[in-house]
Amino acid sequence: NGTTTALVTEIENPTPSLTGSTYCDGDFIADINSNYTANGQFGTIYAWTQNGISFAGNTQTIAPQNVIGANTYVVTVTNSFGGVTCTQIASALVTINPIPDIGVISNATYCLDDTPAALDATPTSIVLGQTFSWTLNGTVIAGEILPVYNPASTVGTNVYIVETDLNGCKKTATATIIVNPLPTPALSATVKGELFIDNVTFCLTETPLPQIIAGLINPNDYTYNWSLNGALLTNTST
Repeated sequence: NGTTTALVTEIENPTPSLTGSTYCDGDFIADINSNYTANGQFGTIYAWTQNGISFAGNTQTIAPQNVIGANTYVVTVTNSFGGVTCTQIASALVTINPIPDIGVISNATYCLDDTPAALDATPTSIVLGQTFSWTLNGTVIAGEILPVYNPASTVGTNVYIVETDLNGCKKTATATIIVNPLPTPALSATVKGELFIDNVTFCLTETPLPQIIAGLINPNDYTYNWSLNGALLTNTST
C-alpha cells in the first residue's frame, strides 16, 4: 500500500485588543498597544487608523495624536502563510477633552470700611457643563458655584482661588485680597510730665511745651494729618 504525507500548517488567528482612555488637553498620552505579539513565522502585519486615516508603519504599538475630541483607533492584524491569511480587528475610543477657559482675577488691598470689588472670573465663553467652585485660604466656600464672587471685608490676607471644571479637566485663577484694619488713635496729652487722656488746660507759657500724642501702636507705620479747630497743621508727626 502507498503512503501519502501532507504538511498542514495552522495559521494562528491574531487576537488584538485595544483599551480606550480619556485625557485632558496637554496630558501625556500613553501609547496604544495592540496587545498581540506577532508570531515570526506568519509575517504579521499591523495596520492602524485614527478616525479612518491610516498610520504609516507596521508596529505593535502607536503613539496617538493629541487631537481634542473623540478619536477612534482601529488596528487590523493579519497573519499569513502560504497565501492564506487570518485577520482580526480591534478598536478603542481615546477622548481628549479641552481645558476650560477662566477669567483673570486680580490682587487688591482695602481698608476695613471699604467694600471690596467683586472677583469676576467669567471667561469669554462658558461651555455647557462647565462648573465653578471657590476656596478661601484653602477652605471651600459652600454654595458658591458662579464665576463671580463678592469677597467679605475681613481683616487679614485672604487668598481666593476659583476653579473651573469641564469633564474632569480643570483650570484655576487666584487673587490675594488684603484688608487692613482701621487705625484707632487715642489722643492724650503730656503736661509737665503728667499724662492726660481727657481734656486738659495749661498755660500758654508752659515749659516744656505740652505734647499731644495720637497713641497708635507702631506709630511709624502710619502717616498723620493734624488739625486745630478745623485748620490743617504743618510740621507734625505722631
